[in-house]
Amino acid sequence: DGIRDRDVTGVQTCALPICLLTLASPRDGIIQNLVTERTKNSLQSWQELSTVAGYFGVVKEIGYTVGDVRPAFECRNLIAHELDVDFGSSRPTNRRQHSRNTLVDYANVLLGVTSNLVEAVDRRLGAE
Repeated sequence: DGIRDRDVTGVQTCALPICLLTLASPRDGIIQNLVTERTKNSLQSWQELSTVAGYFGVVKEIGYTVGDVRPAFECRNLIAHELDVDFGSSRPTNRRQHSRNTLVDYANVLLGVTSNLVEAVDRRLGAE
């Protein structure tokens, strides 16, 4: 079993295995647990991205807001799951389609967020 913060609302929490507290270095065990938990999936939403940025204290350094990023993530997820890119095909489709320019704009937002996050974390880790 694990320990959960029952007072946290609106945020997904993960169980902290009690066995980590019995290790010679609980800090190292907790860090490894966190790394394992956060790297088993890719960052596919603003919530996941801001959670990771929060671990490093660099949320403001991302330089984008949820309003900037959410539509790009939603489009990315639609493309990945529905293959809804329309590059001028005349075939009828029941899938939601996005123009090439919209896709380029969203891709640039996601690349910008990624770049800002990596640079901010690098600065933070370099300062310690």
